[in-house]
Amino acid sequence: MARVYPSKPARTPGAELSAKPCLGGRRPQGVTDPLQRPSGLESDREEGAALILTIIVLTILIVLVVQFAFSVNRETLIVRNTQDDAAMELAARGIVPWIEALFAEDRANGAPAGDIDTLGDLVFDPGAESARTIKVGEVTLTFVAEDAERRFPLPWLASNDEKKAEWAKNVLIRLITKLEIEGSPEELAEAIVLKVQGLAEQAKSGPIGGAPAPQPGADPGPDGVQLRTLFSIEQLLDPASAVPADGAADPAADTVFPPDGAAPAPAAGAGGVDRITLFGLPADEEKAIEGRKGLAPYVTTWDTAGINLNTALPELLFAILPEKDLTKPDAKNLWESADEIVDKIREFRIDPDYAGGAAPAAGGAPAAGGATSPAGGAGAPAAAGGMGASRAYSGKAFEKATEFEDAAIHEKLAAIWTKPEGQGGGQGGGEDPQAGGGGQAGGAQPTAQGEGEEEGYDWKLALVTKSRIYLLRVEAEMSSDVKNTFRVVLTRGKDDKARALLIEEVAQ
Repeated sequence: MARVYPSKPARTPGAELSAKPCLGGRRPQGVTDPLQRPSGLESDREEGAALILTIIVLTILIVLVVQFAFSVNRETLIVRNTQDDAAMELAARGIVPWIEALFAEDRANGAPAGDIDTLGDLVFDPGAESARTIKVGEVTLTFVAEDAERRFPLPWLASNDEKKAEWAKNVLIRLITKLEIEGSPEELAEAIVLKVQGLAEQAKSGPIGGAPAPQPGADPGPDGVQLRTLFSIEQLLDPASAVPADGAADPAADTVFPPDGAAPAPAAGAGGVDRITLFGLPADEEKAIEGRKGLAPYVTTWDTAGINLNTALPELLFAILPEKDLTKPDAKNLWESADEIVDKIREFRIDPDYAGGAAPAAGGAPAAGGATSPAGGAGAPAAAGGMGASRAYSGKAFEKATEFEDAAIHEKLAAIWTKPEGQGGGQGGGEDPQAGGGGQAGGAQPTAQGEGEEEGYDWKLALVTKSRIYLLRVEAEMSSDVKNTFRVVLTRGKDDKARALLIEEVAQ
């Protein structure tokens, strides 16, 4: 029979030690209580490390949150600005039908109505500003406009018609003389002619600096478009003057319109003038700087069909006058009375900018002390029923260029084209008034032209009474005070349909 032994209880580590009594109630050396807490120094170290780690993590989180919030705000601002820019650009591009409506209104109800353009047209009249402001959605558009036909067209200097090019050069010399631009008028004009002709030659081998903006051709229809050979006023700069000198005027500072056309192209050929000659110099009393006029506000890079007698700048009217009329044998000198003649022309025509014409006061009524009837007897006093879109001006419109030869305007204009009866094929009375006369700036004496001598350019062909190209500066503004400025160039067809040749944002 098997013997059964009683089982022993299982031993646990340290059981023998714990079972033995401690001597003197003390625990044996080297034996610790597992429930005893660490010493005070070790505890402080662990808690400090945890605090530092927490601060580091919190700092990283704060940086990430701030960076995220900044990025969100920046992206939101970018999106909002992009939306605003797109809204303003689309609104500005919608100016074409708006201008067409103003053209149609002028044709039907203007004074004068019909196919004649004056400074009293709805797109120009200072008394009709409300017609040039419109709200498109959240965008408010306001524009100021001028016709390119009131300026001197620089492309004429490179005309294929040598007589026209020579006449244009002489007009430019006289214009520079009138503006009192520092330097020799002849030398400055020659430098500009060389630059314009050089650019025209370069354009024959391909577009300058990329594809230039289109230029309306002889036919203003959709197919009547040609490429431009000159499309930035800054192309006239001498390469040595490409960087503005200290105190030089900003190109867009003193002109209603910045240099018209597309972005500047590389310089071509010789010639060119400095920036002050081109853009002028603003007066500064503190620095004792005397202001100077520049050429830019008086010229255009667009090859217009002619100079509009109804809108031409006074300085340009001065420049196109020939030195002598065609009377013979005692030809009258027009230059000695040029300022007086120009004033009479402005009195005669509808000219709100002239001292003799007054824009209406608020509410559409004529201003107190309005214009009186011009000396020539043409036109009515400035009052309700007067001329222009606001019916606030006196004067009448030139309906054809030959009306420029009218003794009612000034007695010296009576024979600038008409030759006395029995006079031969020459221009009579001295140097050719069309070609050579305009460019001597009060200098050389004319030489008589007899029968059979070659005549100069028939400059009445350069005069028109209708405008076709319009330069607009469009201000777009939103309720959030965001603003943009756009440069717009339009061409007007025979049926008053407008076509945009150029729409671009102006850098601020």
